Amino acid sequence: DRDGNPNVTANITKTVAQKQRQLIIQFYLKQVEGFVKKFSQSDQYIDVSRKLMESLEHDRRLMPDLAQELNRFETLEFYRKKFSFMYRRLTYTLIETKAGYKNAAEFVADLEIIHESLLKHKGIYAANGDLKRLLIQAKTFGFHLARLDFRDHAGKLRKTITELFKGEPTQDELLKALNEKVVRKWPQVHSAEAKDILEQMAMFRFLKQKFDVNIVDAYIISMTQSAWDMLALFYLAKREGIIEVVHKHVKVADMGMVPLFETIHALEKAHEVMEELFKMPLYRSYLKARGDVQEIMLGYSDSSKDGGYLAANWNLYMAQKNLHRVAEKYGISIKFFHGKGGTIDRGGGESHRAILGQPYSANEGRIKLTEQGEVVSQKYANSMVAKRNLEQLISAVMIANFVTVKEVKHNAKIKVWEERLKHLSERSFIFYRSLVFGTTGFLDFYHEATPINVLKITKIGSRPSSRSNQRSFDQLRAIPWVFSWVQSRYIISAWYGVGAALRQFIDDNPKDGLAQLQEMYRQWPLFNSMMHNVQASLAKTDLYIAQLYANNVEDEKLRAKIHTMIAEEYERALGVVLEITQQKELLDYHKVLQESIRLRNPYVDPLNYIQVRFLKEQKDLPASAEAKRAAIDEILLLTVNGIASGMKSTG
Repeated sequence: DRDGNPNVTANITKTVAQKQRQLIIQFYLKQVEGFVKKFSQSDQYIDVSRKLMESLEHDRRLMPDLAQELNRFETLEFYRKKFSFMYRRLTYTLIETKAGYKNAAEFVADLEIIHESLLKHKGIYAANGDLKRLLIQAKTFGFHLARLDFRDHAGKLRKTITELFKGEPTQDELLKALNEKVVRKWPQVHSAEAKDILEQMAMFRFLKQKFDVNIVDAYIISMTQSAWDMLALFYLAKREGIIEVVHKHVKVADMGMVPLFETIHALEKAHEVMEELFKMPLYRSYLKARGDVQEIMLGYSDSSKDGGYLAANWNLYMAQKNLHRVAEKYGISIKFFHGKGGTIDRGGGESHRAILGQPYSANEGRIKLTEQGEVVSQKYANSMVAKRNLEQLISAVMIANFVTVKEVKHNAKIKVWEERLKHLSERSFIFYRSLVFGTTGFLDFYHEATPINVLKITKIGSRPSSRSNQRSFDQLRAIPWVFSWVQSRYIISAWYGVGAALRQFIDDNPKDGLAQLQEMYRQWPLFNSMMHNVQASLAKTDLYIAQLYANNVEDEKLRAKIHTMIAEEYERALGVVLEITQQKELLDYHKVLQESIRLRNPYVDPLNYIQVRFLKEQKDLPASAEAKRAAIDEILLLTVNGIASGMKSTG
């Protein structure tokens, strides 16, 4: 992910690819070495297939020295001999010499030859044990281990194209250039951003050609706003030879161009952007070359930061529904890539409920999603827990595609509920932005009332907390935004604006407004999931502790004003959510989670007190007290880790 991260360069990507390749081949070497010891069957007792004998002859010609050596010890043990050749070929692959495997497919083919031979000649148990497991692993991981996606900001692509064209071209000019003959030599560019983009294109092509065709595929464009952004990437990929255009038709499409719609505005316009692209014959031929599948990434983090939890989730739901409709119109399949984070305000929460609530999220059974590092360990470090999580994901995808989508299309109530949620979203959006963007001094309050400055020196993030050193809301990343509110126990990014919208709806409909919302909660998975997630966030919020952080804000009037606004909305949200869900306390529907939060909080609270104290001490230190500052930073970093563990969230 290069979006605002100067530490990720083309060489870093190459190093990662090399490390992944070395790791998986070393794993295969270890497995094959074990097979050399175990597969001692002699052809005096058991036959082998003709294919296996032919492959051994090929190996003998390829590695005559090893063949001569093996004839001394493994004359009749053909399986062992084959594994010995394979071990040597894997070693050569690792050091990139001529006799190595050209690609993972050749390695898989060797394993299949052995597997088939064993099945045909009374070796069913030998075939279907560790050997079959290795065969599955080799087909899954190849020689690349894990596929890498490239991601960078649309603004960088725009700057690069502008430099190449000596001015920003129109969309028509870009389309015309896409149909012209390729000139492989790049014109000279001067900015660091443009040079980096061209290096990325070269590295993308290099990895596919020299490493493994599966090592890279998708290039994600952060902050996609228009069809122009996609055509800019199209042009760069074509100039580099990653995409080939012959007579106005795409013949080779080795890059998946993936728009990332992140802000509320971008989500609202996403289907219009994609329809504009789908109408273009050249882009349509590109999709045809890729099996008529368009991958689209949706940003859960920035949309929530931009408009609040309720507005973000509503617009994500509608974006998926509208994109599905447009794709269906043009005979295109969509694979949604969900840019979820670990926390509720960045798309976290119960995946099973979320998929059922947003039935188009796994269109035609295709789904791709991000899992934050801490979530990976929580969900998948234990094999039983991992199986349970995968079971929930798979079952939700199946139910959504076979049942829920049909229900949405045929349930007349859905349209009514969607209209209500649209109005709730609009009210929540206005209320949220009136605090975050409309309150003078809010950014100052945020920097003084949360440990955002401490997060900048932590070593647990995948990239800098801001896209630049400029202190502005636009440059601040969504992860530290959420992280800092979690640390200070405000957690406004996960619930602020929800209470105001729901309460206003009930007040505007005094006769049956509450009953309408209760019906939506009981019968509509989307609204049900949202209310459950809001409950979990409200349960973790502690305004008494948050007030201690607010006390670090120098401007007393600003401190009182903003904290009061947040506290009033908290009480409003708490009351109305309990009314809608008909519970006495938050999370009564989920006693395990309720008790877990109750048990954890007393252990987290002291860490908050320590953090508040040393944030104040750090702030009051003179610039010359470097040693003292370093000691305080160490304490603050420990509190950050402790609170994150207790709150089960880093952001």
